[in-house]
Amino acid sequence: MKPTLTALLILARGLGVFQILTGFALWFGWLPHAVAVHVALGSLLVLVLWMVSLIALFVLSKRAVPLIALFWGGLVLWLGMAQTTLALGAAHWAIRVAHLVVGLAALGFIESLAKATKRHWSVRNTTTVVLLLASATLANAQAPRCAQPLDKPITMIDAPESPFIASPSDDGCWLFVSMPAPPAENSLPGIAVMRAWRPSTADARSSCASI
Repeated sequence: MKPTLTALLILARGLGVFQILTGFALWFGWLPHAVAVHVALGSLLVLVLWMVSLIALFVLSKRAVPLIALFWGGLVLWLGMAQTTLALGAAHWAIRVAHLVVGLAALGFIESLAKATKRHWSVRNTTTVVLLLASATLANAQAPRCAQPLDKPITMIDAPESPFIASPSDDGCWLFVSMPAPPAENSLPGIAVMRAWRPSTADARSSCASI
């Protein structure tokens, strides 16, 4: 969404410069045949204003300015379409000035809302990164020493009889090994419970008890 907002902001700036130049050209009669282009690009600028306002409306916590900007876009569109029929005669210059001011305000809404939305996203992303780092640090601090990996990936530990299946606990601190009964002895099978002692393989010990 952030690249979309950036593209809309760049488009609005380009349209704003073009609209101001063509507006003055129409005002002074330099481009009398550019009315259709001016109206079409003005409508596109209003559409950009509405899109930026809708994005800001769903992102920002304060929704008053985006709502005003949505209304302002309708005002720009109406005044641009109806200005040729308003205050005809010597006072028509006031309508042209009002049209210019309303258009510049629309550009201001786009700039302010786009920057506010980007700022909100930046703060939220920074907060998320900080929370993730804090969670990772807390998890590492709370992790038991025995859950840390040994210096060697394979560690040989003496076990009574012949172990069959080994199953570690969730925290990695305990190892449960099934011990089948020796065929030559009249005994029952059991489970050897081994506890890992960290930090190194030299310190690795186990306590086994058949159950």
